[in-house]
Amino acid sequence: MVITESVKTNNAAKTIYVCKDIDLDIEIISKEQYKRQNKVTHFPFRINKNNKAQNKYRVIEKITYTGMPTKLPSGFSDNFSRGYGFTKNLNPLIYFLESNFAHISEIEIKKSGNSKITGNKIIFKYDDIEKIRKRIQAILDSHREEKNVLINNSLNEVFPAIIDSKKKEYTKNKLKLFLREHNNVEKNLSNDDLVEILSILENKRIPSLIKKLKTKDIIEESTIEDLIEEFGKLIKQKTKTKKLEEKWQSFFKKYSMIFSQILAFPTVLFDDKVYVGGKETSNLNGKIADFLYQNKLTKNAFIIEIKTHKTKLIGSKTAYRGTDVYPLSKEFSGGINQILNQKDNLQKEYSNLLLNEAKKGKGIDNFYQVFDPTCVLVIGHLNSLKKQQYSWFELFRNAQKDIIILTFDEVLEKCKFLLEIIKNSKK
Repeated sequence: MVITESVKTNNAAKTIYVCKDIDLDIEIISKEQYKRQNKVTHFPFRINKNNKAQNKYRVIEKITYTGMPTKLPSGFSDNFSRGYGFTKNLNPLIYFLESNFAHISEIEIKKSGNSKITGNKIIFKYDDIEKIRKRIQAILDSHREEKNVLINNSLNEVFPAIIDSKKKEYTKNKLKLFLREHNNVEKNLSNDDLVEILSILENKRIPSLIKKLKTKDIIEESTIEDLIEEFGKLIKQKTKTKKLEEKWQSFFKKYSMIFSQILAFPTVLFDDKVYVGGKETSNLNGKIADFLYQNKLTKNAFIIEIKTHKTKLIGSKTAYRGTDVYPLSKEFSGGINQILNQKDNLQKEYSNLLLNEAKKGKGIDNFYQVFDPTCVLVIGHLNSLKKQQYSWFELFRNAQKDIIILTFDEVLEKCKFLLEIIKNSKK
C-alpha cells in the first residue's frame, strides 16, 4: 500500500488535499490549508481491513489547528501516511470525548484564547491540552514501568538464579498527584499506612531529605500552591450562578487556614453555617453565618460572610455626586447589613446559645466568646471598578469600624504574597 497526498482544489481561500492509493482505488479528503490565516484542518482517516478509507475516529471527523506552528507539537500527528489525528498518548482523551460527548464532531486546537465547548465543536487552548497530555503520558509511563516490573518479577519466580527481583522506582510528585486525585485519604489511612509513612520520614532511608527540608514547610508551601490554583480557577468564572456562592463557601471551608494567614491574629475555624440567633416564636427566620471563627488565644468570635467575586460593588456606572461619589450596589449594602444583623443577634442571644450548649452535655470551656466580634465580608472584585472609583471604595470601607471588607482578588494576592515569603525564607 502506497499512500500519497496531493492537491485536489486550490482557490483564493484555501487548498484542499486528498490522500489516495491508485492501486487500491482509495481517495479521501485529508487536509484543508487556509491561505488568509494560520489555520489548517485535518480529516483523520484509516484504511480498514477491506482496503477502504474511513474516518479514523468513531465520532470526531476533523481536527483544526489555529495559530499553531507548522511543525505540530507533541501529541499531534502531522503525518498523512498515518492518517493524521493524535498520537497514542492523546488517544485516551479522544476515546473519553467520544464516549461522553457524542455530539462533538470537531476539535480545534488554538494557540491562544479559552478552552470551551460550542455547538458540535470543542476548542482547546494549546496550554490546556498540553497539561492533559503530560498527565496522560505520566500515567502511561507509570503503567509501562509497572508492566516491566511485573514481567521481571514473574520471570524471577521461574528463574531466580538468573533474574533478580525488582522494585518500582518512585518518581517526584507521584504521592502529591495521588493525594489530589483521591477523596478522603486522611479518613481511610490504616495503621499500617501511617506506620509506613512515618518510617519513610523518620528512618535512615532518606537522611539527606530530612536534613535538607522541614516537612511542615513542604506541607505549607504545597497547601498554599493548591489553594492558589483552585482560587484562580474559581475567580475565572465569568457568570454569577446560584451555585457560585456555594462553591466559594466550600473553598473557604476546605482552606479554613486562609483567614489566619491574611488577618493580624491567630484564628481557628469554629464552625460553618452557624446559627447565631434571631428565630421568631414560630421557629422561623433564624440567622445563619457562613463561618464563625475564633481567636485561637482569646477565643473571641468573628463572623465571616462570603459573597462572590461577581457581586457588584457600585449601584450605578455614573457618579452620585461630582465625579468620585458612587452609590453602593444593592448586593453590597445588603451584605453589610446582613453581617451586622448577624453580629447583633449573636451578641443578644449569646447567653442562650451558651446555655443550650451546656444542656447538650458539652463542655463550654472551649466555646467561643463574644467581645464585640469582628466581622469580615469577602465580596466583589477590584477589577470591576475603574481606577477613579478606587478612592470612593477605600474611603467607604476604611470608615467601617465594625467590618473588614476584602475583595476576592485582594485575598488571592495576599495568598500569593504569603507563598513568596515561604519560598524566600528557604533561600
